[in-house]
Order: sequence, then structure tokens, then C-alpha cells
Amino acid sequence: MTRRTTASCLPSASASNSARDFTVAAFNAHWGFGRYGRFHGVRFDVARVVRGFGADLVVVPEAWRDVDGVGVLDGLRDHGFHVETIELMPLDLRPRSHNSDRAAVPYEGAWELAVCSRFPVLERRLIPMGIVRTDAPGMRYALALTVAIHGVPVEIIGLHVSSKVWRLAPLQHLLTLRGGILENGPQILAGDFNFWGPPVGRLMRGWERPVRGRTYNSRRPHSQIDHVLVRGGIQTLGGEVLAATPSDHRPIRARLRLIDGVTE
Repeated sequence: MTRRTTASCLPSASASNSARDFTVAAFNAHWGFGRYGRFHGVRFDVARVVRGFGADLVVVPEAWRDVDGVGVLDGLRDHGFHVETIELMPLDLRPRSHNSDRAAVPYEGAWELAVCSRFPVLERRLIPMGIVRTDAPGMRYALALTVAIHGVPVEIIGLHVSSKVWRLAPLQHLLTLRGGILENGPQILAGDFNFWGPPVGRLMRGWERPVRGRTYNSRRPHSQIDHVLVRGGIQTLGGEVLAATPSDHRPIRARLRLIDGVTE
């Protein structure tokens, strides 16, 4: 049965009147396993959900690759996307608890961070975010791609920050990341920040936050911890929190425009 959501009804940037318009989405996919109710522990088609966003760039902080090497986003390559990933950790090494089972975390395969682009990828680099004590992945990295948007190089940086707020993990990771980002032309920072909008805005001064709305949890959202940030000649046209999926986070999408005259 096909579940129709508002995300599948929204126009993509390709339908825009401006050749410099594009869209960015961020979606914590919970490794492609449902979190609540009748979807709890049930695999869902992450690639299909992502296609439904109608976005040109999508950051997926909790992607998954099974033990046979098949990733939940591999199918996007047949639909015009470049899919770049980094492994955050093998899930069989992730500490297990009763909460892990309740949260429907897979027991095997690899936890990946992914950045998906309909635009040509010119360059890829990893940006260290540091180590937080007792954070299972150890050293975390953000994945930065330079993509060509209508001939203009734009850097999109995907990230997944630790949820260990009691250890000030989001603060540590974002401060370390901030030191590794070079201010160089149009830039986008997107993913799961595990931190609320106002402190993110204070930490990342000079960045604009196009999407305002609660994203977690997907069933009864009370906080926005998923964000898109932009700077360097990128204009915000709009932003929205999209309809719930089987994941425990709601997706977000920003409609953006490269300001005329921006070339790098």
C-alpha cells in the first residue's frame, strides 16, 4: 500500500521559474526502520521517501548499509542522484540495551551518513568534529561536497551530531566543526544537530536558518533538532517541516536561490 504524504505533493526546484533556485532537505531516516506503532521495527523504502521530497540536495544522517553491502539509498542513483556516504560505525559494535530494542535499532550492517545530489559533484572532503566521551562512533566527521549548481560551486556539509546533550556533545561537535569550515562562497550545513534552533543560531553566527518547526519526535514533535543553515550568497525563499514518515524524525526542506552575481 502506498502512503501518500504532503511531501510527495510539493513541487521540486526543477519546476522553478528561476534557473538559480534549488531545494535542500534533511532527513534522519532511522536506518530505514520504523520507530512507532505499526511501523515499529519494519523496514521502509528510504530512497522512495527521499525522492518524494522533490529536493535537489538531501542529507541523510542515519542511512544504513546491510551486511551484503546494499545501502538504503543506492536506488537513488537510478533516479539521477549522486550518493556519497561515510561510515560512522558498524552497528554490531554499538552498545545494546533495552532502549536499543525499543527504538528498533538494527543489530548489524553499517551506520552511514549520506549526502545525495542531483547536481554534479566536484569535490568531497571530511571535516573532523571531534570525540565525545562514551559516544559510540568515536571520532565523528561531517561529509562536505562541492557541487556545481548552475555552474556555481556550492559546498554542502552533511552532519550528525551526538545526542549526548548531558555531556555537551552538540556544543563540542559544532565548535570543532566550525573551526574546520572554510568560509569560501555559498555554503549549506544540514542534518541532525541534536540541538535546538536558538543555541545553534548563536553557535553558528553568520548562518541563516531557513526552516523553523518541530521535527522530533515524528509522532508528537516537541523540538526542532534537524536544521538547514546557509550563508555566502544564498537567499531563502521558504522552509517547511514535511509530513511524518516511519522514522522518528520529520524531514525538513528549504527552498533557496543563488543570489545574482554569486559565482564562487
